[in-house]
Amino acid sequence: MIVLLSGAKKNIGDFLITERARRLFDYILDDQIIILDRFKNLESDIDLINSARFLVLCGGPAYARDIYKGIYPLVEDLTKIKVPIIPFGLGWCGKPSDPMQFSFNSDSKRLL
Repeated sequence: MIVLLSGAKKNIGDFLITERARRLFDYILDDQIIILDRFKNLESDIDLINSARFLVLCGGPAYARDIYKGIYPLVEDLTKIKVPIIPFGLGWCGKPSDPMQFSFNSDSKRLL
């Protein structure tokens, strides 16, 4: 089983990235694929996530200062997630507009 986190709510790009990830993993691995909402805290899904082969972060302007806990809340304690976390089709949020001024906060660095 594979778990995909999707932000496909209003952005067509996120719908397309999630769908392409689903098709790609289905074709390559032929595993069951579960899609969860990337915007919610995943504490209640931790057993499901940890029974998967890996967790895939799908889409979004996610490379932001607060990718962890802001863009992807995941769980309060990252050590609860025991499977590999794979970014797929993540984009930079564009803030600040000068990439040389960009940095991740400490929580986000821990996730990455």
